Amino acid sequence: MVQILAKLIRIVQTIIHKKGDRPLIFGHRGVPLEHQENTLAGFQRAIALGLDGVELDVFLTKDQKLVVFHDLDTERLTGVSGKITEMTWAEIQQLEIKQSLDVGDEVMDYGKPEKIVLLEDVLEETRGKLIVDIEIKAYSLDFGQRHTGTAVANLIKKWALKKMFSSRRLIFGQCGG
Repeated sequence: MVQILAKLIRIVQTIIHKKGDRPLIFGHRGVPLEHQENTLAGFQRAIALGLDGVELDVFLTKDQKLVVFHDLDTERLTGVSGKITEMTWAEIQQLEIKQSLDVGDEVMDYGKPEKIVLLEDVLEETRGKLIVDIEIKAYSLDFGQRHTGTAVANLIKKWALKKMFSSRRLIFGQCGG
């Protein structure tokens, strides 16, 4: 299925290139047909497929680390109930994204569990290879999360000072609830 999708993407890119500009092709949370969402393996696969970029989600942990994760509650993806914003990075490192996930109309078996990663690690892996669309998960009712955007901006500033990437290769969004 994914090989067919990759071929289709290349065909569409070829057709559009002949006409000039083309739309950018992004992986939503990586490549969830092959790897669990928001995982390093999924982002690495997006690079291998030649995608232009990926969309990912970030939360700020209790100890102020930016983790790449979609849900506020960890249960759907890890089997362990808890709010990711109320956990420390050390606690999150003990969790794994399950090998098999219910994705709505089917259960996907990915072959092995995956670790939750820090945004900084994803930026290091994707630097110069993918555009990164960062969705900031700071729900309006969670007052403790009001600094998530600032933390993302500070990380980007730190990387820009190191000349590790161009901020023009990042797109930011915020989830309002």
